This record gives sequence, structure tokens and C-alpha cells, in this order.
Amino acid sequence: MTDKSRADIFISYSWGEGNGENFATWLNQFLIENYDVNVFFDKTSTHPGSNLKSFMSEATNVKYIICVCTNEYLKRMEVESSGVKYEVDRIKVNHDSHIIPLVEASKELPEPFEYLKYIKLDMSNPTNPENIKAYYELLNYIFPDEVNHVSTEYKQQVRKVKNIDKIKHSLAFNPNDKGVVTLCLDVNDGKVDIGRGKQKFTISWSKGGNDSVYIYNDYIGNCLHVSHKANSFKLTKMPIDLISYFTSYKRAQLIYKGDSFAFINKDDFILVGEVLNIASSNIKFKYKILQQ
Repeated sequence: MTDKSRADIFISYSWGEGNGENFATWLNQFLIENYDVNVFFDKTSTHPGSNLKSFMSEATNVKYIICVCTNEYLKRMEVESSGVKYEVDRIKVNHDSHIIPLVEASKELPEPFEYLKYIKLDMSNPTNPENIKAYYELLNYIFPDEVNHVSTEYKQQVRKVKNIDKIKHSLAFNPNDKGVVTLCLDVNDGKVDIGRGKQKFTISWSKGGNDSVYIYNDYIGNCLHVSHKANSFKLTKMPIDLISYFTSYKRAQLIYKGDSFAFINKDDFILVGEVLNIASSNIKFKYKILQQ
């Protein structure tokens, strides 16, 4: 039973497809943790034994439908047996829903999206600061009254600044067990949350030199592990590999592009990462959480 005072949103995506599924998982958590919404998302709204067609029939009748239109999603729209095809067919007959297509690149979209304005963003890296404008546009679509009912130009500008600040400081997380993160070190005190539940890690960073950053072990416990050797990220597949490729430190270490890092959390999960780029106040890294 949903709260009728909240915005109801369904996220339609291509199940089992890398970027699309990872982005949809991120977007679901971003919305439910920061905004007053009900989100229909199959990973969190269903349980073993659920009737998926019944779920999709209910979900496609909500007010806002966000369609994660990756190339694979568009392909599956043409496959009769696919869940995407079933969802889109339901969307077509629901004339009361507001459909919001999200795309990775400018393109012509098929029915029922062809005449709709789409929002372009980087789905491979949800935390990319360049996505802030796209998230602001998406949220303005879902919460139009917040903009339309502000009386003066001055107050509209104040509301816009506050909303963008909220988005900016809410990006620093990724719930998936592998992915890419772009983090602005000036945001959220340089902290980013990776994973969820027993696989959660909170990593803290700060500026070093022009081509370096400090990484800290302030929120995880155990030791920080760092490697300056090439391919350490790729080669680390088991816990014992930390001894072979990494050096352990108690709290902090200066690292550079190409360096790898690792942590063991309180539930004995291991996160391994590699720095992909350091530019000004931004750091970009990839990560994986080793599965027990």
C-alpha cells in the first residue's frame, strides 16, 4: 500500500544488463533515500514467489515512469518474450502516466517515446558530477509544484541553488558490488559510500598534490592496503592476494593514478579499487567487492 501523498515512480530497465541495471539500482536508492517518493523497483519491491507480471501491471499504472533507455533496453522492446516488451506494452495503454526516458546519447527513440523530451546522462558512472544537471531536470519533472509555486525570481533562484546543492551532496555512493565512481573531494567531506548492508564501505579522501590524493581508513577499521604495482586490481581475486600485491597501512596513504587500494570491513568483505584519474578536485576510480 503506497502513501498517496508521495510521488509514485516506476523504474523500467533491462534486467541483467550491466550499465542499465547498475544505474537503475543506483537511481532507486538515490530517490528513496533523499526524496519523499514511492519507487516501484523489482529488486526491492518483489520477493521470491512474487508474480512479476502482476507487479509490472501495477507498477506501470503509476504517475511517473522512468525508462532507462540503454541500447539493450531498446532492443528488448522488440522481443515478444522479454519483460521490457511487456512493460512497454503496458505503458502504451496507460495515458495518465508521465514517461521520462533517460538516454546515454542523443538518438531517435521508438514508440511510445518518439515525441517525448529525453534526459541525457552518463549511466556508466552515476556519480559523475556532470550528471547533476540531468538529475535536477528529472526531479523538476517529478516535483513541478516546488518550482511553479515560488512567487519571485529571487526565491526561484534560491530554490534552484538549494536543490542543486542537495543533489550534489547526495551523489557520493554506489550500492553495486562493482562499478566506477567519480568523486568531487569538495563534496560530502570527501566521503563516499560503496556497497550496502554487510558489503558497505565508507571511504574518505582528501587532496594531495596536483596528481595525488590521500586515502583514509577512518570509517572501516582493520588496515588500509595500497599497491603501486601495475595490475594489482586485476590480479586480486582472493583475500590472500592482499599479502602478495599490497602493503598495509594503519590510517592514511598518498596515492596516484594507476595505484590500487583495498579494505577489509567488519563483516570480512574486501573492497579492491584502482585510481583511474585525478584532476583538480575530482578523483575517478573503479572498484569491486570480492564475494565470499
